[in-house]
Amino acid sequence: MDYVALMAFVSPNMMSTDAGRSTSGSYASGSPVMGKNGYTDPESHGFWLEELNSVFRQGGAPDLVTPVTDISYQMGSPDTAFEVSWGAWNGQATPFDKQNDLINPGNVSPENKDMYWITLMPTPIDPMTMTPGGRTGVLTYSNPVAIIGNTTAGMIDQATFNFNVNIDFDTASITSGSMSFAESTISPLDSWSASGFSGTLNGTTLLITPMAIQYHGSAATGQINAVLTGPTAEGIGGGFDFDYMSGTAATEGVFLINCVGDTNC
Repeated sequence: MDYVALMAFVSPNMMSTDAGRSTSGSYASGSPVMGKNGYTDPESHGFWLEELNSVFRQGGAPDLVTPVTDISYQMGSPDTAFEVSWGAWNGQATPFDKQNDLINPGNVSPENKDMYWITLMPTPIDPMTMTPGGRTGVLTYSNPVAIIGNTTAGMIDQATFNFNVNIDFDTASITSGSMSFAESTISPLDSWSASGFSGTLNGTTLLITPMAIQYHGSAATGQINAVLTGPTAEGIGGGFDFDYMSGTAATEGVFLINCVGDTNC
């Protein structure tokens, strides 16, 4: 498992996000196998080296969102290293599998929840600049590629998705962050936003500080987990988890954003 998986779990009584290791999620590789070991930051040695304590497989769960693979970051042919895939399993229709003991393959429990997932390869750190992909200066990420997820009212409408953040690779600072989206089949829109967020870059991981999150203009709470991907940090893959009044309303999902200008930016 040499990819990073960002996961968002949704059931009638619970919504949460997590990160772990995975196989590729591309069509060629089949449905991804994802595992967790308690480490959620890919920059931690334990993330890659510690034994997994749980593994997720699609099993009989149907696709809630048909898997998609983006190969725009690949360089040369063939080159599958930087493909990014995303999709969702409908575990509320038919549970997917969670293996709880890697020594005993029969120790499997059904997961009666939906899972939104994205798999990606983190950008390598350049040995000369010691920055992701050898990047220097400031790069803006605001070209949305995909968002899939769920709100209390229904699934997120990708047409409503907006995202913007600046990363200064010289100072490892994150500024001018904003994100907004909605479930648009109801009126008024079931809208969410996160504004003015900032933070620091730890290797390829975006460490985002607490932000101003709003649900229909009222204060909410939540977090965004994100990792740079592509050979020269062309994209950001992420997962999010926002909550309003202890579950009165909530939203979770995963996304992919490109830097301005797309190809190599």
